[in-house]
Amino acid sequence: MSRLSELALNKRSVTMLLAIALFIAGVSSWGSLKQELLPDIDFPVITVVAPYPGAGSADVADQVAKPIERAIAGVPRLESVRSTSANSIALVVAQFEFGTNVKEALALVEEGIAKAGLPATVAPTTQALNINASPVIVASIGATSEDGLATVADIARTEVVPEISAIEGVSRTDLTGGLEQRLVITLDPVKLADSGVSVAQISGVLTANNLTFPSGQVSADGTSIPVSTIGSLTSPEQIASLVVGFRGAAAPGAPASPGGPAAPAASGDPAASGGPAASGAPAASVVPAAPAPAPAPAPITIADLGTVEPVDVASTGYARTDGNPSLSLTVTKTSGANTVLVAQAVQDKLDEIAARHPDTLVVTTVSD
Repeated sequence: MSRLSELALNKRSVTMLLAIALFIAGVSSWGSLKQELLPDIDFPVITVVAPYPGAGSADVADQVAKPIERAIAGVPRLESVRSTSANSIALVVAQFEFGTNVKEALALVEEGIAKAGLPATVAPTTQALNINASPVIVASIGATSEDGLATVADIARTEVVPEISAIEGVSRTDLTGGLEQRLVITLDPVKLADSGVSVAQISGVLTANNLTFPSGQVSADGTSIPVSTIGSLTSPEQIASLVVGFRGAAAPGAPASPGGPAAPAASGDPAASGGPAASGAPAASVVPAAPAPAPAPAPITIADLGTVEPVDVASTGYARTDGNPSLSLTVTKTSGANTVLVAQAVQDKLDEIAARHPDTLVVTTVSD
């Protein structure tokens, strides 16, 4: 019998206490263990997405992809670089050796790209591959009636997204689909040309009348209350009544030229008729008539140049469930958060929101 076994048998009380302590420690630590669908592994892969709007694939390859490849080539422990160039976009994937510090490699890649001399309109996005960034839950939010999707979309934007984003462990909440009402201005080219008002002028008026900015503060009862001036265009009538220019006034009647003959006097005046003037009487003088006042300029409104109509448009894409229009909700957790606990908390919150609107929306979990 080994000395350790002999000691454990001789000190039975101590052995029992140690066993109980280990059991309690195991039970307490079991509850804090994280549960993941996939192990938390850092894959040493960095992707660079560089959009170059309007450029062909050959230009993208020469001016974007190749400079990025050269910039990445000097990063330590690099294994391979692959790039794909298409119209208006380039994708570069850099593979590093396992064990590479991905954060340091990412910083070096970004530093190299900043010095690569890319075109001014190219703004590349660089990120490391993270397999744990996959959504913990994907849900479909539909309407109980065909014409209720607009209401459901409003509930999703004002209740679902804010409340789920506030859950501990949630990194991002993305909502896809649904309709959003926008005001569309359709201008008549003929009326626009006749008025002399430009599209840029109309755009400037719209921007100037749709601003909210601070206007100071008001002191009351020892408290400073900030004051803001709110300018918001929310209805077609407000936009249609905006003044974007003025029509020029008609030119007044042209006066007689200074060198021309004077206008004849009244017929009863002897001097004007050419007859002899009365002895000692002064000759009559002619006073020109005052020009007629010019009419006031007429304002030109957007309603004079076109129409303003509310239109329902897809806000961020399209989503369908069982062939019917719906909204798709995607929830991603933060790094290190417990996948099971976050998914369960999100599901509970969705059930709670659905219970608030039983006659309006239907929530279906697609994957978790």
